[in-house]
Amino acid sequence: MTETAHRRGRRRWELLTAAAGVSATFAFVIAGITHPGLGADQPGRAHDLAGNIVVPEATGFSDVVPVPAGAGELVIPKTGLRVEIAALRETDRVINPPGFDKAYWVQNRGVGLAQASAGTVFIAMHSLRGGGVGPGNYLIDVEHRRSKLQVGDDVFVGSAKYRVKATDAIEKTRLGQAESVWDETPGKLVLITCLQRPEGGESLQNIVIEAQLQP
Repeated sequence: MTETAHRRGRRRWELLTAAAGVSATFAFVIAGITHPGLGADQPGRAHDLAGNIVVPEATGFSDVVPVPAGAGELVIPKTGLRVEIAALRETDRVINPPGFDKAYWVQNRGVGLAQASAGTVFIAMHSLRGGGVGPGNYLIDVEHRRSKLQVGDDVFVGSAKYRVKATDAIEKTRLGQAESVWDETPGKLVLITCLQRPEGGESLQNIVIEAQLQP
């Protein structure tokens, strides 16, 4: 795929709550994931960053695609996150990361990692509840229902350095219509994960972190 193909016109999406049996037609989904508790390792089961078994709430994961050479890691010094960057393809207008221990660059939305200065890079990841530890857990302050990151914090995507310029908790039913999130802006980074709830239960909001590429 050429880098030109990475760039898509602005679209509006209906964001659906990630739950079993939800129709994904014309939807943009960042799925909430439930964690069943600690348990013995089982071959073929998904795991979080701590090696715990994870059971998804929803199926229909996005297609995994080869990650660009030199993609490296997503690193956030403030929260201690250091995680591999993988890649996925938006499938049938749905984004649902297939793993729970990586951050996923969205290959067919925005621009490529190597072309970060030309447009917006989108990275999605799961957060977990019930004791699970996904990459997104490093981004969210569950107790205060907000991002752990603040304006001015640094984010590294491979060798590229970004600085946070905005954070927001957005209702999942509104995220698809938030044009400022999806617009094409040179040097922009968008990180998205589910905001878990202090009382537990299904996530109703997404945390969106926007950052700007630094010289």
